[in-house]
Amino acid sequence: MEIEKKPKALFITNYRFISKKTKNGGVKLCTQDFIKVLERKYDLVFLEVDFTKNLLQRLKFWVGVDSYDYYEVSKFKKSLFGQIKENNIRIIFINHTSAMKFAELAKKIDSSLSTVLLSHGNESGDFMHEIVKSEKSRVTSYYKLGKQLVMEAKYRKNYIDQVAVVSQLEENIEYWLHSKRVTYIPRIFEPEFVQWHPVLGKVGFLADFTHLPNLHGIEMLSKELNKRVLPNNFKLVLVGVSDNRLAPIVKGSSFLEHIGYVEEDELKKEVGSWMAYLNIVLYYSKGVSTKLAKGMNMGLPIVTTPQGNRGYSLEGMEGVTAKNLNLFADIVLALSQDKIQASHVREIVMSNVNANKSFDKFSEYF
Repeated sequence: MEIEKKPKALFITNYRFISKKTKNGGVKLCTQDFIKVLERKYDLVFLEVDFTKNLLQRLKFWVGVDSYDYYEVSKFKKSLFGQIKENNIRIIFINHTSAMKFAELAKKIDSSLSTVLLSHGNESGDFMHEIVKSEKSRVTSYYKLGKQLVMEAKYRKNYIDQVAVVSQLEENIEYWLHSKRVTYIPRIFEPEFVQWHPVLGKVGFLADFTHLPNLHGIEMLSKELNKRVLPNNFKLVLVGVSDNRLAPIVKGSSFLEHIGYVEEDELKKEVGSWMAYLNIVLYYSKGVSTKLAKGMNMGLPIVTTPQGNRGYSLEGMEGVTAKNLNLFADIVLALSQDKIQASHVREIVMSNVNANKSFDKFSEYF
């Protein structure tokens, strides 16, 4: 019996998001998920692009009036046209919101092409957070935010046929921005359960501590825990790269221990000794918390937040999802001292992982 050939589709992406030579991060992990979903249905052809080196566009970033100026799109017109013609392309997937201007270029080459934006999160939403949190917001910041919103709506209305989002919260935002069709792809798990031999009182947080939300999370949790009378055996281990901003936080809390970056084999041993894996996410931002998937894929007891759960389809985890920082600290301390309850949470986590590990059903959404 002849195997039916998959139709070809073009996947436009910054090379950094698929290269084996670049370090893993949230965008790269979500990109891999998108590719795994799409390859169930399409034979993907890749057009790798890179950020602009155009001096005028880079000047906009320096001045702070940039708005989706990440790529010098016109430079890729010839290669895009060639890929479309050579492979008889009828559908184009554009990876990451920052690359949305490629949709206009594609439609100008052939208006009948179907363009799908794989959104890892809305740019204007995150920039709004930056403005609100900054004590030195400039007029240019408000100009940039307004321009971002207008461009997001313009491109969705005129050039983008479908938007795939990784968080259910962004579905309605996309419709508000004039998206014609929106598809939500929840985080898909790939189980690699570790040997779990927990040490009573020991919990941990795996994160990039140069990333402000992670630094903010551990700082706020430490302040809350420092108000409490803690068990003598309580220890919160921090794993991940940092800069000089983390040191004062660790110094100010005797229960904190930062061990830095560790290789995968050593990491599995370390997290296997934790009573709980903490997903400290205290405000909504674009995309999803890939840290949560890391802990769940390893089959660890989780303590998380509603903000940290965005983009996931979870059941039975209400008891370890804290709606505020005070409750988060309560759950962490209780779980750190109770192996029976921690084991129960671990079973719920593994059940969720096993129930949401198939990429197949989502490919039909495109």
